[in-house]
Amino acid sequence: MTTSALIVMLLAWAYISYFAIKFLIKVIRTPQEKDDDESTLNSNENNNAIR
Repeated sequence: MTTSALIVMLLAWAYISYFAIKFLIKVIRTPQEKDDDESTLNSNENNNAIR
Protein backbone atom coordinates (compact mmCIF):
# COMPACT_ATOMS: atom_id res chain seq x y z
CA MET A 1 0.00 0.00 0.00
CA THR A 2 1.38 3.37 -0.94
CA THR A 3 1.82 6.16 1.56
CA SER A 4 -0.90 8.29 0.00
CA ALA A 5 -3.39 5.39 0.12
CA LEU A 6 -2.58 4.81 3.78
CA ILE A 7 -3.12 8.50 4.57
CA VAL A 8 -6.48 8.53 2.77
CA MET A 9 -7.57 5.36 4.57
CA LEU A 10 -6.62 6.75 7.97
CA LEU A 11 -8.37 10.05 7.25
CA ALA A 12 -11.52 8.20 6.21
CA TRP A 13 -11.44 6.08 9.37
CA ALA A 14 -10.93 9.18 11.50
CA TYR A 15 -13.82 10.99 9.77
CA ILE A 16 -16.22 8.06 10.18
CA SER A 17 -15.13 7.38 13.76
CA TYR A 18 -15.57 11.04 14.73
CA PHE A 19 -19.18 11.18 13.55
CA ALA A 20 -20.05 7.74 14.92
CA ILE A 21 -18.77 8.71 18.38
CA LYS A 22 -20.34 12.19 18.17
CA PHE A 23 -23.80 10.82 17.40
CA LEU A 24 -23.47 8.00 19.93
CA ILE A 25 -22.69 10.53 22.67
CA LYS A 26 -25.58 12.71 21.49
CA VAL A 27 -28.00 9.78 21.73
CA ILE A 28 -26.71 8.72 25.14
CA ARG A 29 -26.97 12.24 26.59
CA THR A 30 -30.49 12.90 25.24
CA PRO A 31 -33.03 12.32 28.01
CA GLN A 32 -35.82 9.88 27.29
CA GLU A 33 -39.31 11.29 26.86
CA LYS A 34 -42.03 9.69 28.93
CA ASP A 35 -45.31 9.20 27.14
CA ASP A 36 -48.04 9.71 29.73
CA ASP A 37 -50.83 8.45 27.46
CA GLU A 38 -49.16 5.12 26.87
CA SER A 39 -48.27 4.57 30.53
CA THR A 40 -51.84 5.44 31.56
CA LEU A 41 -53.22 3.02 28.98
CA ASN A 42 -51.00 0.22 30.25
CA SER A 43 -51.96 0.96 33.85
CA ASN A 44 -55.67 0.82 32.97
CA GLU A 45 -55.22 -2.48 31.15
CA ASN A 46 -53.38 -3.94 34.13
CA ASN A 47 -56.05 -2.70 36.55
CA ASN A 48 -58.85 -4.18 34.42
CA ALA A 49 -57.05 -7.50 34.19
CA ILE A 50 -56.73 -7.69 37.98
CA ARG A 51 -60.45 -7.04 38.58
